[in-house]
Amino acid sequence: MSLFEDMKLARTISQLKCSISHLEYEEEELLKRLEQNRKHLRKKRKDLAKKINKYMEGK
Repeated sequence: MSLFEDMKLARTISQLKCSISHLEYEEEELLKRLEQNRKHLRKKRKDLAKKINKYMEGK
């Protein structure tokens, strides 16, 4: 391989590493949002169950 090809390959590898790092960061952020959404939905279900129970007790 020539020096030029080596440099080109090194740059490509560097870009791929950067892309992988960025994707890993995005994955972590998406997982955090997913967990927040799950917690929020869990809370909404609990609140709804409380309201239903309260309504049923009133009858």
